[in-house]
Amino acid sequence: MYVDLWERFGANPVQMSFSELFPSLQQGVVDGQENPIDLIYSSKFNEVQKYLTMWNYSYDAIVLGMNKKTFDSLHPEDQKIIREAAAKANEYQIKLAREKETEQIKELEKSMEFHYPTEAEMNVFRETVKPIYEAYESVWGKELLDAFRSN
Repeated sequence: MYVDLWERFGANPVQMSFSELFPSLQQGVVDGQENPIDLIYSSKFNEVQKYLTMWNYSYDAIVLGMNKKTFDSLHPEDQKIIREAAAKANEYQIKLAREKETEQIKELEKSMEFHYPTEAEMNVFRETVKPIYEAYESVWGKELLDAFRSN
């Protein structure tokens, strides 16, 4: 899907091992990369990349999973406790991640030029990627796709 996305924008995307990315950016083998802020920061890509666009086009979710058979075997009260604890953990993780990202962005802005697209630029983006939504609806499912579109 990401390869299709970048091709829609006229790029020539290359999939590579993550360990090859830093030296590839450094040597000019690739012109850019797509990763979350935490990974850009911790991998020190700011040392080999000058520009960063903040367009929030993708959301990397962290999933808390449990074997369904095991969960279903638990007493309903225990299931309720697990659901409540998971919801609290989720809320706390989001809070921490956003705080950490805010600090990382401040640090990265010292050595990188950030671009925050205008609404007009985002509208062009949305129009350009519409065929990707359609192509991947059978993979993602309509419900998930509709949730993504509404955000």
